[in-house]
Amino acid sequence: MAVAVVTDSTCDLATALLQQLGIAMVPLMLTVDGTTYRDQVDISADRYLALLPEVAEIPKTSAPSPGVLAACYRQALREGASEVVSIHLSGRLSATLRAAKSAQGMVGARVEVVDSQSVSLGLGLLVWWAALSARHGSSAEEVAAEVRSLASRLELSFSPVTLDYLARGGRIGGAARWVGSLLDMKPVLTCEQGSIQTFKRIRGARQIVPAIVQALRLTVPPGSAVLAGVIHAQNEEEASRLEEAMRSTWEVEDLVVTLCGPVLATHGGPGTFGGVVLPLNPDERHRWRQWRQADRDREVRGL
Repeated sequence: MAVAVVTDSTCDLATALLQQLGIAMVPLMLTVDGTTYRDQVDISADRYLALLPEVAEIPKTSAPSPGVLAACYRQALREGASEVVSIHLSGRLSATLRAAKSAQGMVGARVEVVDSQSVSLGLGLLVWWAALSARHGSSAEEVAAEVRSLASRLELSFSPVTLDYLARGGRIGGAARWVGSLLDMKPVLTCEQGSIQTFKRIRGARQIVPAIVQALRLTVPPGSAVLAGVIHAQNEEEASRLEEAMRSTWEVEDLVVTLCGPVLATHGGPGTFGGVVLPLNPDERHRWRQWRQADRDREVRGL
């Protein structure tokens, strides 16, 4: 019984990986100075980040319509899927989840809608797991249950390197931005139960990487087996430092490094970076290794 996996453009997984695993991606809409784009379709992360410093107004994101999501589900069913698992960014951050649930009611076939309670590679790692689990025979109900369990353990932490974009978006006031800039204060943020929260404020950019790792370690002990991700908005130097710190803290099965998309970049601005860890229990670790070895075997055979 074939299971199709659907997600949205905030997952920040590379297009090549989405295509390789047959994951359908529905774009959010992005309005920049009056022009509307389909995220990751009409505008790439690179281009968006290049535009961001020049925009007159803070860009706006909007969810795909239920009709667009329903059309995606129907397309997957026409192409041979018997069930669909649709996994999206936190319902507390976007109306996308609500649209997916409306679309679920428009399609007669079995559709499981899952709230990742995260965004960016937090969502992306869950989607990657779901696609491999589905490929290796899990039902839609099983995949959805696995993803919900993993989502409850996943941790994401990130930091802007400037307070300007948080201030422009109304997240902090002008006085707070002035004081923070004067004192070189940097916020370190986390995603807790689907909402963005302040973990701590630190002084100096060189302290951001240790603070992000500290935030992630609160619930994922050092030495744990994890899937991991590093996201950045054109900040390869700090992303590299964070990757090194994460690899030395946990037993990393796989680690993805990618540009973050508009949801984080709009509020954090260029330079934003962060990390994601998804702890795996022994059985999950064993399954992941089997799946990844099967993928490598397929590549060798040219399948």
